[in-house]
Amino acid sequence: MSKMESGKPLHGVELVTGQSLTGTILISESELRADIYSYAGHFHINGEQPVFLQIGTIEIVSLHSNITTILGNALAQYSAVRLTYRQEILSTLPALAMIRGQPKILSSGSSFG
Repeated sequence: MSKMESGKPLHGVELVTGQSLTGTILISESELRADIYSYAGHFHINGEQPVFLQIGTIEIVSLHSNITTILGNALAQYSAVRLTYRQEILSTLPALAMIRGQPKILSSGSSFG
C-alpha cells in the first residue's frame, strides 16, 4: 500500500535519462508536478513521453500527458562557479506502480494512504 500523502513533496530519482537526476514530486488536489535537478550539467526530459520516478518508498511514479518547462538554471560565483539546472514537469495523468502490487492511477482529489 502506498505511503504517499497528498500535498507532501517526496524526494525521487528519475529513471528516463540514464543520469539518475533527483528532484521532488508533488501530488496534491491542485497540481501534479515533478521538479528535477542536475548539478553536473545540462539535461532535457521529453514531456511527450512517460516520465518514471522512483520515490523513497521504492514505488515508481509514472507521469503521463505532461507539460514541461524550458530548462532553467541558477548561477552563483564564489571562489568556484556553482551551477544548478532545473526542469519542471506538470502532469495531467500520474500513475503509481508498486514493486509488488497492481498499478494505481492517482488523480486530483485522490487519497493516498
